[in-house]
Amino acid sequence: MRHSGFRNSAVVAAVAVAAPCFLGSAANAQTVSDRVLSDVTTQTVGDCSTLAIRFQGRIQLLSSFPETHGRQLSIRLRLLDDAGVTGRESLRAPTGASAVRSIEFDNDAASGPTLSLLFRRDMQFRVTAGRDPDVLLVTLSELGASACTG
Repeated sequence: MRHSGFRNSAVVAAVAVAAPCFLGSAANAQTVSDRVLSDVTTQTVGDCSTLAIRFQGRIQLLSSFPETHGRQLSIRLRLLDDAGVTGRESLRAPTGASAVRSIEFDNDAASGPTLSLLFRRDMQFRVTAGRDPDVLLVTLSELGASACTG
């Protein structure tokens, strides 16, 4: 019986020594290296919404199609800090832009890394690089509206 008490004490001591290691690693957030997309935020002014799509590394905007309006937007990118990540991933559609159905990134597309936005209805849009090299901006407004012109 005395021997099992020693075992329990040894287990408690081992957990007490190991606990700070586990707690310390949970408290120190690290960059996610197996994803390309980071997050999306929305800013709305009047009838114009701007989506700021943030990536895990720097990007270069190559092209977008169609250029001004539609139900789907395909954006070709170059990943400047490509860490060899492959496959598809998505971001949850932002609550501030109800017209956005989905945001998906495909690093294995035949034409190269492609970000696709699907909309619930035809929308006007414009794609530009953000001020930060890891941000892509997409301005949205209803088809026929002049809310985002300028």
